[in-house]
Amino acid sequence: GSRDNFGIVNYTWSFPYGTEIITLYQQTASFAFHEAGTYIVTLNVTNTAGYTATDTLKVTVLDITPPIADAGEDITFNAGDTAFFNGNASQDNVGIVNYTWSFMYNNTEYVLYRSIRSFVFDIPGIYNITLTVSDLAGNRGSDNLTVTVIGNMTPDLPDDTEVEIDSDNDTFNDTYENASGSDPFNPLSTPFDIDGDGWNNTIEIQAGTDPRDVLSVPPDMDGDGIPDALDPDRDGDGVPNEEDAYPDDGKRWEDDIVIEEGYWVVVWVVGAVVVVLMVVGIVAGMMLVRRKKRDGEEDEDGSCEDELGRIGKGEGEEEGGDEGRVRIE
Repeated sequence: GSRDNFGIVNYTWSFPYGTEIITLYQQTASFAFHEAGTYIVTLNVTNTAGYTATDTLKVTVLDITPPIADAGEDITFNAGDTAFFNGNASQDNVGIVNYTWSFMYNNTEYVLYRSIRSFVFDIPGIYNITLTVSDLAGNRGSDNLTVTVIGNMTPDLPDDTEVEIDSDNDTFNDTYENASGSDPFNPLSTPFDIDGDGWNNTIEIQAGTDPRDVLSVPPDMDGDGIPDALDPDRDGDGVPNEEDAYPDDGKRWEDDIVIEEGYWVVVWVVGAVVVVLMVVGIVAGMMLVRRKKRDGEEDEDGSCEDELGRIGKGEGEEEGGDEGRVRIE
């Protein structure tokens, strides 16, 4: 424990917890940690003379709370349609790091990963889908949903049985369509797509649009047939939303330069301008060198002529001097 030659009169413990700074006093203090994580606790002690000293310790709070899995509502649709699984409603006190969907289909076990997945069921039947989620500490939670896949709604009947009328020839008899709320005279309107907008009723509900309003359709940014609310890769750039820094921009997925349309045109124009300027500079430099060289030759020729003139003038003076000079013998 802490010690001092005169005696310690104050013990103060402090540490950050959430958005607060917790401060505790006395030599022995206690605190209940409800949030998992690592905390640095500082002890400050003061003696009778007012001198202080500090020390720290690390408190690690283990996460023992399992996540709560939520696989969503049960799904019913027609054979050949796409079923979407959305586990984003699952929760954890720290955070979920893994989503695993598992089920049996056609005597084969399928395992799918990530929070949002899709699967096409071509075989009518009832399928139990299990979602298992886990957090960073390895705690797990699971939830189930039931997928009901329905085939042709017009059953084979005995020859003496009156066949139900199917006015729009969409394989669903009028009685069944009237009971389900779809239009028996519109081949696009079926019990699984009441408004006939091409989107399954269940999918529209999951995507947050109205399955009875033909004008209410889920947005599909990349046009892959999966609504954005359920699409694990909304912008269709091949990078999952949870790994994509820009999940709604198909041109980038990290904090880097965006290559817009016309980018290379600008590069070529700038490059061409640089090349032209370089050529102009080289030509101008060569012309300047030639001019300096020519000026140097002219200066040298003028110097030679001046020198010859001086020499000629000197010889003439000597000759003239001999003629005008009287020799005395």
